Amino acid sequence: MSYIHNEEADFAASELARMFIAESDLCFAGVDEADRPHFNAFASKEPSNTSWPIADGVISLVNANDRDDVAMEYKRDTEGVHGLLTVVDAQLVWILPNPKATTYIHHNSPMH
Repeated sequence: MSYIHNEEADFAASELARMFIAESDLCFAGVDEADRPHFNAFASKEPSNTSWPIADGVISLVNANDRDDVAMEYKRDTEGVHGLLTVVDAQLVWILPNPKATTYIHHNSPMH
């Protein structure tokens, strides 16, 4: 993982946190404005002892009663098929409850 990728991912996570605070309808589009919780948001990273998949960034939405963490996977416009398949696999692990196994597909010559 390059330092430039990590810096861009940090910036993207920070911008998402800022946008969530400035435009609460990004998180609560289906909730009447009067019923939306007051929350704060901040960007961080996962702890270094986290097992795969490791998010490129974490956006935390915090209110008085709850905290929801949103994992962010950062991909550049020039990302190849292998990188895109890896992120889809990681998202399934994050979303599916108690996955029993993860399949990682590796191609020696991924299409670009």
